[in-house]
Parts: sequence; C-alpha cells; structure tokens
Amino acid sequence: MELSLYFKVNVLYFNLSGVHQHGSSSLGSGHLTDIIDATKKKTSCLGGDQPTSENCLYVNIWAPHNITTLKPVMFWIYGGGFRGGSIFSDMYNGKSLASYDVVYVAVDYRLGSLGFLYGGDDEETPGNLGLLDQLEGLKWVRENIHLFGGDKDKITIFGQSAGSISVSALVLSPLAKGLFARAILESGAQLHNRKETHTKAQALVEAKEMAKHFKCTDDKTWLECLRKVDANEIHAYTQLTVGPLVGTAYLPLTAQEAFKDGKYNTDVDLIAGVTRNEGSSQIKGNMTEEVFINAIKGRNFGDISLGEVLAFYLKDVKKDDYAAYRWAYYDLNGDMGLKCSTYLFAKQVAQHSTTRNVYFYELTYQSGGHLQGCDEQTMGICHGSDLEFVFYRTGATPQLDLPFSKEWMSYWTNFAKTGVPTTDAKWPKLVNKAEEYKISRFKDMNPYDFSKILVDPFKRACDEFWGKYFE
Repeated sequence: MELSLYFKVNVLYFNLSGVHQHGSSSLGSGHLTDIIDATKKKTSCLGGDQPTSENCLYVNIWAPHNITTLKPVMFWIYGGGFRGGSIFSDMYNGKSLASYDVVYVAVDYRLGSLGFLYGGDDEETPGNLGLLDQLEGLKWVRENIHLFGGDKDKITIFGQSAGSISVSALVLSPLAKGLFARAILESGAQLHNRKETHTKAQALVEAKEMAKHFKCTDDKTWLECLRKVDANEIHAYTQLTVGPLVGTAYLPLTAQEAFKDGKYNTDVDLIAGVTRNEGSSQIKGNMTEEVFINAIKGRNFGDISLGEVLAFYLKDVKKDDYAAYRWAYYDLNGDMGLKCSTYLFAKQVAQHSTTRNVYFYELTYQSGGHLQGCDEQTMGICHGSDLEFVFYRTGATPQLDLPFSKEWMSYWTNFAKTGVPTTDAKWPKLVNKAEEYKISRFKDMNPYDFSKILVDPFKRACDEFWGKYFE
C-alpha cells in the first residue's frame, strides 16, 4: 500500500480559563491571531522533548490531501507516566495514519507537578490540570476540526500507557460527555484497588509537603509562594503523585462506582489491549527467591496476602531457576500494574454497555529492532512494543513488520470509521451476552497468524486471582 499525500498543521489551541495563561497565539475560539509555521517543531511541556516551555499547549494535525468530505478524527494522547512525553516525538508522526483517510490529531498537556498539583479549594489548582488540558484540546477539536477536514461527530480518542489511562479517564469523566464516539486503550486504565485510589486528601497533604520543600510554609499564602518558584524547579520535584485525581469535577467517582451506577460515558465503542510482558521493563537481571520476595514486600495487595501472591506466582518455579524468578516477577508486575486493570476495565464496559462494540487484544509479537531497546529473549514483548506498529515506525524485519503495521493501522482506522476494526471473523467482541459474559475472546496481534483468537487467556490471573483486588 502506498501512503497517500497529507498535510500537517500545529496550533496553540487554548488558554485555559482560571489557570496560568500560555502565550498569545491561540485558536481557542476558532480565530487565528498569529500565523504558526507548522513545518517546525514547537515547544513541548516541561518533561517533554526539547525545547520545552510553559508555552506548550499545542495540537498537531495531519490530514489527507484534497479532502472533499469530512473524515473521522483520531485524537492521540501520548504516554510517559504523566511526567514525560510530547506530541513532537518522532514516534508520533501522524502522516501514516492520515494516509488511511482519517484526520490525526495529537494533543500536548502539562506534566509532573505542573500538571497535577492540587491546592484544595483554590480554583487555579484543582488537580488534574494535565487531564483538563487534554479535555480542552478535545473541545477545541470538536469546535474547529471541520476546518481541517475532520468530522466532529466521529472522534476516536486513543492513547498508550499514561495516555491510555487518560483515555479511560475521559470514558469515565462527566465533563467529556458527548465529545467523542470511540476509544482505544493501549496498555493502561483508570482502575485501581480502592486502597490505592488517589484522593484529594492525600493530594493536598503531598502539595503542602511540596510547599515546605520550597520554603512556602505559611498556611494562607503557600500557593502564592509556589507560583513564584521557577517552573523548572516545580517540574523537577518528583514526590508529588501524578495521574487522575478522584473526587473532583473531572472524576467524581472511582471506576468501580461509575460502572456500578452507570455514571460514565456509555455511548462509546471501545478497543483495549496489552502487550504480553507489560511488567518486564523494571529488572533485567536474573533473580533469586530472596530478591523476588524483597522486591514485592511492602506492596499493597489489598485483601490478598503476600503468601497468596508468592504461592500463585512461584508455584512452578524451581529454587535454582533464577531466570524463572525474573519471569515470575515480570508476570506479577504486568498483571497487577497494567494487564488486569486494562482487561477488567474493558470487560466492565462490555458488560454494562450492551449496545456498544468492545474488543480486546494481546500483542504477542515484537519487531527484531524494537525501538524501545527491549530484548525479547530476556524481556519478552515489552510495554510500548505496539507503538511502532500503530505509527508505521518499524521495518527491522520488513517482510513481517511492514505488512503487520499496515494491518494494525487498518484495524485502528476502520474502527474510527465504523466502530468495527475488521469486517470478517478475525476479531470477535470481547464478551457475548448469550454466554453471560463468562467467555472472553481476544485478538492475538501477531503477523504469523492474523486470525488467531485467544480464549479466556486472563481468566486465571485477572478474573480469579486479582478480580477481588480490583472490585
């Protein structure tokens, strides 16, 4: 397949009312005040690709050339642990996706302490500022994307890692109601054990500890004092928990509460998925049993005991098999951290949104020249392995990688157009109502067999062992 012509533009999309203002170039109301040269990268938010600046709330847009009818829109949110990332990363070049007859949009958002500081009743620090940036970018797209050939009523939000968690938060947020039609989650979801939910009380304690660090100790003026601290120093402070804050206007409920009460955006189709070895990026060397136990001691397993965790993950590990301990650690990290939360989030959507399409996948193939530096023999199919196929940024094994990437892009763009990734039987829905939601069918994303379906692969780990943890 030849990639068609496209055009690209980037714009500074808004000045968020009530918070720090970012420059004068704006398209917030659809009125251009300055001409922006879209052939050059702009400044990323602090923590992103260089150069960085507080003046960073840009949107990148790629669209097909010579548009005659409005096209579906794919709205990308990047990952990076809510501390890093940028729309100007070479990975997120949208020209290949745009060649599949969609308009591709990537949104920047504030990161780290600048993006997630919570100041109590202070209106300028409501928490979730990074997420509010994403929301305002989405609103801007709804209002303006027709000017670039996009259909505001066919917006698919998608993201990876922290971007995937952000997408799931938009699915949950009442502030995002009606702003998008479909969602794709790649390795991450806003679903936690109740004891690990990030709350306003915890966030305020952390904020005041941060203020003390910068010698802002007056109870009445600590926020004003923090505003005078250099932005780079604020961003460099890493003791603040970053990510979605529950109990706010953006996320009034936990995911469990939202699903139980039906108070989430039920009118969306969804694809979610993971890589096979999501937890393999932390430790690369072999492990002993003692190292394994010490590595997980002190973790909050909810109502599951440490002994139960050890019995589950070390059941088949021989005492002297140090590589097996490492793989068991990878499995524990992946299941608890990303795999089960993403799967169970999607399953909840499938069970509660009976009129919508919900699909799931597991990536079981990795490029031989993986761009993230992951060694498959010792680390498996790593977190982030999907990105190079989604964005056509691969080619280490051209006879496999390039056709696989094109197949993947066709799934994503077909879904954006119709709510169905493929019209044949390659990819059934996650669960079937007639089977009382007991059977989960996943697409095995692997170029050796495009049609392979995985049946209940996470039943033992996610449904049975970790199920109560995520209730």
